[in-house]
Amino acid sequence: MKNRKKNRIDGYRLGIMTALFLFLFVGPLITFKPAYDYTIVKNIMGYLFCLVLSAIFILQKKTFEFDMKNLVFFTTFALWSLFSSLTAPFGAGAAKEMENYILYFLIFLFAMNITLKKNDVYIWLSSGTIASLIALFNFLGPRRYVVSTFGNPNFFAGHMVMLVALAVSMLFMKIDRKERYLLISFFVISSVSVLATRSRAAISASVFGIATVMFLVYDRGAFIKKWGGYIVFFLAGILAYPHLYHWVMTDIRFYIWRGTLNLIGEKPLTGWGLGNFVFFYPYYRIREYFLQD
Repeated sequence: MKNRKKNRIDGYRLGIMTALFLFLFVGPLITFKPAYDYTIVKNIMGYLFCLVLSAIFILQKKTFEFDMKNLVFFTTFALWSLFSSLTAPFGAGAAKEMENYILYFLIFLFAMNITLKKNDVYIWLSSGTIASLIALFNFLGPRRYVVSTFGNPNFFAGHMVMLVALAVSMLFMKIDRKERYLLISFFVISSVSVLATRSRAAISASVFGIATVMFLVYDRGAFIKKWGGYIVFFLAGILAYPHLYHWVMTDIRFYIWRGTLNLIGEKPLTGWGLGNFVFFYPYYRIREYFLQD
């Protein structure tokens, strides 16, 4: 009986590790160049992650468990998304977007019902290291266009923001010297790769994420330790305000945002339907958009 129980536990753990390897290691690194969007193949790893875990949950007779607050929030958002999809004027756009939402919902469901171990996190950091090295080679290339395996600098940088904060948080754990050196090395490589993307949002988010880690770690510590990261972040924002203001006012995104606000103002509560932004935005785009370089 004990051996059977141990085999069930080992089988469950092996299934979890397989799913996480597909999702956290293969997912960030896989690309398919012939596709019109060669990063869309990453979604396949998300579906495989859910498929493997579904099989494991069935074989191990594991049930789903939820915190009531999370369940209420999740159910409300799911119902709202379904309503928005069913009432969308262009069903094709809603169907395309709903496919992604279903994947995100499935990942959320499973993520709430598995426990990550430290070795699982290192799987993710390993893929992040490889992606960062590819990004640095991009930067050293003739175009200096850093996309790594994500097809877009902002997509890559946004992914690495999570890992930068995660690595910093692990440095506060009880780990041996070898692990500490590995985490510091990863932090340096990943931070440099984010800087290489020149993504101002990602760089700001990385600093803010580190400040948040310090806030949580030093929850009952000295004021400067707890709030120091936020203070540095906001002081840097104040000092850089002239530059940031000029960037916002001259960036093409500013004109896109203005058109989007016009779109929201027309239907602030019901919206235009899931996946229907692309169909209606052109009618609300401001004229100055076309005068930008």
